[in-house]
Amino acid sequence: PEGEGSVAVHASVSGEVLAIGPFPHPHLGVGEAIQIKNDGLEMPVGVAEGKDPAKRVDDELMRIVEEAGLVDLNEEGESLADKLKKARERGVHKLIVNACESEPFITALHVMMVAKSSEIIRGMLLAEKLCAASKVIVAIEENKLDALEVLGSRLYSFNAKEIELKRLPVKYPQGAPEVLVSTLTGCSLDEARDPLSQGVLVLDMATCFALSEAVYFGKPL
Repeated sequence: PEGEGSVAVHASVSGEVLAIGPFPHPHLGVGEAIQIKNDGLEMPVGVAEGKDPAKRVDDELMRIVEEAGLVDLNEEGESLADKLKKARERGVHKLIVNACESEPFITALHVMMVAKSSEIIRGMLLAEKLCAASKVIVAIEENKLDALEVLGSRLYSFNAKEIELKRLPVKYPQGAPEVLVSTLTGCSLDEARDPLSQGVLVLDMATCFALSEAVYFGKPL
């Protein structure tokens, strides 16, 4: 990626790039796209080969974040590398991991917490390291009792004392970043619209999972 806000793009297939240009798009009508001839080999491209993640320095980890094309998996989709770098530059002291569902009947994060708790915790610890925060708060709605139990048990096994699980009331729009920051820090909604000004970085829980997958298994987004 070149320039602020840009991210690497990975295809779901391996093969030959035939064209880059305007193609039909279901919402835009026409949009820029890459045409690939699938070779049927499904050859993966690893982005973090051959080294224990615990032995990697911050610059190496940030390079993996960039090459894996990671973005924050919220509605904005901002480059994760940019968010982490800005947070470090602004001196954030707290990372808030948003595990509140964006809509009442969506359960993707709930299922992920139960099924992939270890991977999520590894990702949270990586994000904490890269943004130089000293504390992590995981915001979970109080009706996700099984997720709270599983994550709490895994945190004990990781001895991750800097990570706190915070039970929040089930109400819409609890998952909105500004509402979350206001609830957890006590600042006004206007102040919460710039979380970095409050010394806080907010990341989606799915982003932490993707970060873990990239660093530990070399999987791009």
